[in-house]
Amino acid sequence: MRLRTIIICTLLVLHTAIPLLIYQPAIGYDGVQYLQYANNLIETGRYSYDGITPSCGRAPGYPLFLAVFLWLFGSIGFVYAIQLILLFGTYYLVYRMAREYLTVAWSLGLLISLCLLFPMYRLALHLMSEPLFMFVATTSLFFLGRFLRTRKILFLALFAVLMTLSAFIRPVTALFGFYAALMLLITKRIGWRHALLTSLLTAVTLAPWTYRNWRAFGKIIPVASTYGSVYYMTDQDEFETILLHSAGASHSEPAYLHNVGEDFELDPPANDRFLKEAKANIARDPLGFLKRCVIKTAFIWSYLPGTKKYLHSNQTYFLVGMLLQLLFLVTVVVGWWRLRECIRSVATPPMLFASYHLLLLFPFYAESRYLVPVYIVLSGFSVFTLHLLWSWIIDHWRDAHALTP
Repeated sequence: MRLRTIIICTLLVLHTAIPLLIYQPAIGYDGVQYLQYANNLIETGRYSYDGITPSCGRAPGYPLFLAVFLWLFGSIGFVYAIQLILLFGTYYLVYRMAREYLTVAWSLGLLISLCLLFPMYRLALHLMSEPLFMFVATTSLFFLGRFLRTRKILFLALFAVLMTLSAFIRPVTALFGFYAALMLLITKRIGWRHALLTSLLTAVTLAPWTYRNWRAFGKIIPVASTYGSVYYMTDQDEFETILLHSAGASHSEPAYLHNVGEDFELDPPANDRFLKEAKANIARDPLGFLKRCVIKTAFIWSYLPGTKKYLHSNQTYFLVGMLLQLLFLVTVVVGWWRLRECIRSVATPPMLFASYHLLLLFPFYAESRYLVPVYIVLSGFSVFTLHLLWSWIIDHWRDAHALTP
């Protein structure tokens, strides 16, 4: 027990310190916008991009997170270290869930392998919202697993509230509480009272910000109003280019620039313009849209995060990355299949999370980083498959030697 604690604490220190020493923290395009919101929150007390006009272009959770550090310390210097710690916290929660079906050695191997996910350091050191989102969402899934094992209502309530709060960091999970309640009810994991409680807590958590957006914009917007643009981008003729993460050209097209207006953050009707044009394009060629969605979904799920730089410079490395990602997905499915009946409390939450993302992102433009949180919570299943394979090899090796005279 003491040795395990020492190993975990050492990993935490190394995971936080080494990236800060090797990589230069930076502020990407999204980070600039998040900081703009955060500064205006402090200076005006309003959630606004320009400090005057209400905005709903970005979810408020991450700007509020940055505003706390700006208010306390006057800078965001500590944020990079905190984001690395949050990443490790996410990995630790996955490790805790994997301890239900893996030995200590294999669980620690999982934790170490997650700490070696170098693409994640880029997200943490570029003021991206993923580290905070993944920690809150994974904590929620952890509590769902605890509820399925113990049937304590407190854990179910924590799951519903935390998962909905994660939507205020990245809006993708805004409807997950309703989806989880429905699927768990259909599969008889919970009763109708538990499903009703989950749905009610999800709705109540969303209600205050939805009401704020209704007062400000006259329409129901649960979190943020960016879905129109990603819906529009999925249906472009240059979809293969967008799919291959060379979407810069599409952002400079006259049609895109017309729809986005002066700035998405300053022009709330931009979302309506994107949505209107996307629906018109889909109505003209519904089968073509469906075909592009199918191709995109298969491609995105087989895209290994961090291999973008090899896409045009070295196709071989890129294809190797895709092969590794496909092998990972195969081991995930095998591991889940072996666990699905014997340990439902740990097999159910990650697969709910994955199936929700599969359905929600099907009609929308997406990048591989959108699925990184899913890959992380599924990683335990992959390691479980490797554990089964290793045990099978060892058993056959021993049997072969036992038969040798």
